[in-house]
This record gives sequence, structure tokens and C-alpha cells, in this order.
Amino acid sequence: MAKYFQNLATPKDDPDFDENFLNNCQIRCEIIEEICSLSDFSSDKFNLAEISEAISNLNNGKACDEYGLSAEHFKSAEEVVVPYLVSLFNQTLAEKKVPIQFKTGILNAVCKKNKDDKILDNYRGITVSSIIGKIFEHVIFNRVLLKLDKQSELQFGFTSGLSPAVAALLVSESELISTNQKSKLIFGLLDSQKAFDVVHHDILLDKLFDQNIDPDIWEIIFDMYNNLTSKVKWKNGFSNSCPVRQGVRQGGILSTHLYKLYINDLLTELEENGMGQYIGTNFTGCPTCADDIILLSLTEEEMQSMLDTSKRYSDKHRYKIHPTKSVTINKYSNSKNNEE
Repeated sequence: MAKYFQNLATPKDDPDFDENFLNNCQIRCEIIEEICSLSDFSSDKFNLAEISEAISNLNNGKACDEYGLSAEHFKSAEEVVVPYLVSLFNQTLAEKKVPIQFKTGILNAVCKKNKDDKILDNYRGITVSSIIGKIFEHVIFNRVLLKLDKQSELQFGFTSGLSPAVAALLVSESELISTNQKSKLIFGLLDSQKAFDVVHHDILLDKLFDQNIDPDIWEIIFDMYNNLTSKVKWKNGFSNSCPVRQGVRQGGILSTHLYKLYINDLLTELEENGMGQYIGTNFTGCPTCADDIILLSLTEEEMQSMLDTSKRYSDKHRYKIHPTKSVTINKYSNSKNNEE
């Protein structure tokens, strides 16, 4: 099991992947790192209120980290520990280096619902990371939240104030319009293989800088993704530490938001090119919940263009679209709603 997850955390080459795009991102990251290191910009120091709010946002009833600490410990001792955390986090902010203890975690292999537990690909890795590291991620997240304001309006996953049910509503409304107008509607259901696990760190950090993140916060996130390790827990035993060279940790505070940033340009490109379904004057061609994307179009030609765009994007961003789980469905409303 440990070898499986270690292999999953190691970047792969593929003939379809765009090496020039990766090389450009890596060069940009080197330049960005130098620019940030030379910057004299300094973010405001963390304060007691920020740390207290972060502690209150921790979920109760979760597994203890590898040091035996849980959210309940910090909530019970908040008045005592907060001043120490303020000092620690401000030192981290000043040095732009994250303690190594924040970069480790226990990876629990969880079999997906109703899947064969004898097949390794049916397991998802959920990482239990340092609880102090999670508090730190919360305060960092609050600093970058307002910067991540360019998210597509069609991204409904892990988004405050929005529900995946709205994405389902857009699909239902599109189908209803198709039925009433007796027109064709084509669905493209895209499934990305191991989406969260194969996020390339250099490409992600390049995108993050484009969000106008404060230089010292960018450097901290850059350092957070250097020298990551995990120990795989399996049947009450633990593996040796394994390097994590790609992916955003499932269970991390920043992870879902960083993943949404990673694929956001695809949704933006589809909309800017006018590819896909509209309801009135509103673009509704790619309702999305995190990594689950539904393409909606009225013609085969347009759907093919949307699929080609999605494929080019996946090749640049080094992930694979599942060849059997991704399907297109043609719905013909004028032929008794038969699907082909």
C-alpha cells in the first residue's frame, strides 16, 4: 500500500504532456522565487484574534495527528496556547520558512464507497496533518481568500454560499429548455484520474502568483510544498516517511481552494470562447463541482471543440481524463428523449 501511494505522489512523464508548458512554469517559478526573496514587502503580523478564529474553525471529532493532538486540545486551552501560536506564526512569517512538523502527515488509505477493496486504484488517501499546521493554514487561507476572487461562477464545489445542487439545477434547466424547444442537447461528463493527487506544484505556484498574492505569503506556500512527507497507515502499522512531490493533500485546509485555482483557467477559457450552452444570455456550458465537470452543448461540433480544449488543458497541466469513466450523451428531445 505504501508503494502505491509513494508512486502516486511522484510526478510522471507522458507522451501527451506538454513539456514546454512545464518548463516555462518552472522557469517562472525560479524568477518568482527570486523576486519575492528580494522584495521588502511585509504582510501584517498575525494577531490574537486571527489565531482564535482559526482555532474555532477546526472541526471536532477528527483523528489526532501524529503528535497525539486534536482540535479539542486547542479549543480547551485556547487562552493559554494562542499567545505562543502568535509568536510561532509571526516567526514563520518573518523567516518565510514553515516548520518541518507542518510538512508531515499520516495518510489513511480509504476505499471508495461500493468499490472492490482488493484494487489499489479504488483507494483514496486522506492525510491527517499536524493540527498546529492546520491552524496555520487557516490563518494563511484568510489572508489569501480575497485574492482568489477570479474563480469561475460555474465552480460550485467547496465554495462558500454555493451548493453543488445549483450545478445540478443548471443541468436540469438546460435539459428542460432542450425538451421545450425540441432541440438536441449533448452532455460531456469528464472524470479526471486522481485529480487532487497529481497537481503539479510548479504549475500551481505559478498560477498562485498570478492572483497577486503577497510576496511573503507566496514564499510561505512555496515552502509548504517543498519537502512534504507522509507515512502511510495500514492495518495499525505505519510505513517509513515517503516524499510527496505532487498533489494537494486531501484533508488540507488550502487544498480544495488550490485545486480549484489549478483548473479554473479551463472553465474561463470555455466561457471566453463562447463554447457551450447558454440560458438566456448567461453562460452555463460547464457547471463544475471541484474536479467533476459537465460540458453542455447543442451541437456535436461545439462539443468536440470543448472536449479538444479540455484535452489540451489536461496535457498542459499533466493530468489524465479517464478514458472509460468520461462519456458523452446525446439527447434528442424530438425523438422521445432517447439517448445515444
